[in-house]
Amino acid sequence: MQVNKLTADALRIDTSVVKPYPASAPAGAEPAAPVRRADEVEISAQGRGMVGDLPSDSSIIAELGADRVAHLRAKVAGGVYLTPEAADQTARGILRAGDL
Repeated sequence: MQVNKLTADALRIDTSVVKPYPASAPAGAEPAAPVRRADEVEISAQGRGMVGDLPSDSSIIAELGADRVAHLRAKVAGGVYLTPEAADQTARGILRAGDL
Protein backbone atom coordinates (compact mmCIF):
# COMPACT_ATOMS: atom_id res chain seq x y z
CA MET A 1 0.00 0.00 0.00
CA GLN A 2 1.31 3.40 -0.89
CA VAL A 3 0.55 6.47 1.21
CA ASN A 4 1.31 9.84 -0.30
CA LYS A 5 2.06 12.86 1.83
CA LEU A 6 -0.70 15.42 1.98
CA THR A 7 0.22 18.98 1.25
CA ALA A 8 -1.45 22.11 2.58
CA ASP A 9 -3.09 22.62 -0.82
CA ALA A 10 -4.72 19.19 -0.66
CA LEU A 11 -6.24 20.04 2.70
CA ARG A 12 -7.77 23.38 1.72
CA ILE A 13 -11.54 23.60 1.55
CA ASP A 14 -12.99 24.58 -1.79
CA THR A 15 -14.87 27.70 -0.69
CA SER A 16 -16.67 27.96 -4.01
CA VAL A 17 -18.92 25.05 -2.97
CA VAL A 18 -19.21 25.80 0.76
CA LYS A 19 -22.20 27.91 1.68
CA PRO A 20 -21.66 30.15 4.71
CA TYR A 21 -24.18 30.20 7.52
CA PRO A 22 -26.66 33.04 7.20
CA ALA A 23 -25.80 36.05 9.36
CA SER A 24 -29.38 36.23 10.61
CA ALA A 25 -32.42 34.00 10.73
CA PRO A 26 -34.78 34.04 7.74
CA ALA A 27 -37.67 36.49 7.98
CA GLY A 28 -40.51 35.15 10.10
CA ALA A 29 -38.40 32.40 11.68
CA GLU A 30 -39.11 31.64 15.32
CA PRO A 31 -36.16 31.19 17.67
CA ALA A 32 -35.58 27.58 18.61
CA ALA A 33 -36.82 26.57 22.04
CA PRO A 34 -34.07 25.42 24.38
CA VAL A 35 -33.78 21.67 24.70
CA ARG A 36 -34.02 20.36 28.23
CA ARG A 37 -32.25 17.12 28.85
CA ALA A 38 -32.40 15.22 32.08
CA ASP A 39 -30.21 12.41 33.24
CA GLU A 40 -31.97 9.20 34.07
CA VAL A 41 -30.90 6.05 35.79
CA GLU A 42 -32.65 2.73 36.00
CA ILE A 43 -31.83 0.34 38.81
CA SER A 44 -32.56 -3.32 38.17
CA ALA A 45 -34.49 -5.51 40.57
CA GLN A 46 -31.20 -7.23 41.38
CA GLY A 47 -29.61 -3.87 42.20
CA ARG A 48 -32.54 -2.86 44.40
CA GLY A 49 -32.26 -6.19 46.16
CA MET A 50 -28.63 -5.46 47.01
CA VAL A 51 -29.64 -2.48 49.16
CA GLY A 52 -30.36 -4.88 52.00
CA ASP A 53 -26.71 -5.98 51.90
CA LEU A 54 -25.44 -2.46 52.64
CA PRO A 55 -24.30 -1.62 56.16
CA SER A 56 -26.47 0.79 58.11
CA ASP A 57 -25.32 4.26 59.13
CA SER A 58 -25.12 3.15 62.73
CA SER A 59 -22.79 0.24 61.93
CA ILE A 60 -20.55 2.50 59.83
CA ILE A 61 -20.41 5.09 62.62
CA ALA A 62 -19.64 2.36 65.16
CA GLU A 63 -16.80 1.06 62.99
CA LEU A 64 -15.23 4.38 61.94
CA GLY A 65 -16.32 6.72 64.71
CA ALA A 66 -18.75 9.63 64.53
CA ASP A 67 -16.01 12.24 64.04
CA ARG A 68 -14.45 10.37 61.11
CA VAL A 69 -17.84 9.85 59.43
CA ALA A 70 -18.71 13.56 59.89
CA HIS A 71 -15.31 14.55 58.46
CA LEU A 72 -15.76 12.32 55.40
CA ARG A 73 -19.33 13.52 54.81
CA ALA A 74 -18.13 17.14 54.91
CA LYS A 75 -15.41 16.36 52.34
CA VAL A 76 -17.92 14.70 50.02
CA ALA A 77 -20.39 17.60 50.41
CA GLY A 78 -17.57 20.07 49.72
CA GLY A 79 -16.67 18.39 46.42
CA VAL A 80 -13.19 17.27 47.47
CA TYR A 81 -13.60 14.02 45.57
CA LEU A 82 -14.92 15.61 42.32
CA THR A 83 -11.52 15.79 40.65
CA PRO A 84 -9.86 13.77 37.89
CA GLU A 85 -7.22 12.67 40.42
CA ALA A 86 -9.86 11.31 42.80
CA ALA A 87 -11.59 9.49 39.94
CA ASP A 88 -8.25 8.00 38.86
CA GLN A 89 -7.44 6.85 42.40
CA THR A 90 -10.90 5.30 42.75
CA ALA A 91 -10.62 3.48 39.42
CA ARG A 92 -7.18 2.14 40.31
CA GLY A 93 -8.48 0.92 43.67
CA ILE A 94 -11.37 -0.90 42.00
CA LEU A 95 -9.00 -2.54 39.52
CA ARG A 96 -6.58 -3.58 42.30
CA ALA A 97 -9.43 -5.07 44.32
CA GLY A 98 -10.57 -7.09 41.31
CA ASP A 99 -14.15 -5.80 41.58
CA LEU A 100 -14.42 -5.55 37.79
